[in-house]
Amino acid sequence: DVLPGTTLDLVGTGSSTVSVEADYTKIQDNCQKLCDLYNAAVNRINSELAFKGKGNKDSLQGDTTLRGLKAKLAAVVGEPIAALDGVTDYDSMPSAGFKSDKQGLLTIDSTVFQKAIKADLTGVAKLFVSEDDVTGKFDEFETVVTNYTLLGEGSLWVKQNTIDTMNRSIDDQIVRLESRVKE
Repeated sequence: DVLPGTTLDLVGTGSSTVSVEADYTKIQDNCQKLCDLYNAAVNRINSELAFKGKGNKDSLQGDTTLRGLKAKLAAVVGEPIAALDGVTDYDSMPSAGFKSDKQGLLTIDSTVFQKAIKADLTGVAKLFVSEDDVTGKFDEFETVVTNYTLLGEGSLWVKQNTIDTMNRSIDDQIVRLESRVKE
């Protein structure tokens, strides 16, 4: 408990020098993993929303639920965390070097990000990790994903269930109409 996040194995008496340093490359690598996962989700949404031809039954072009999901994910990226105003200069992902392109894909401006974490590592950490009255971006992403995917309640689940119900109803109507035609 002397240094949180570290383990000390004391093997005898005497003196030693212990130095603990931030691994800035590892921090950026972990943030890049977040970008990669985010981009995989956005690429899938973009693919589903893309025009696939007139009358294509597999096309979700213009689907409001998917567009809403994409907008909420983008909002998590772009919106500052109000509770960090005045606490750190890094109250939003763009202020820490995260950029979004026209397709909604994220990249990290390495120069800006490295400058941010070297200037205020604690402030950048507060941007991502929830603590006290501050909800970090990781938890914001989790909330959005849960709201869309939760079994029985999530927007995507409800949409799929509605479509399945409509398809069963149409199939039932077809069977009834076919039986009338045979009479």
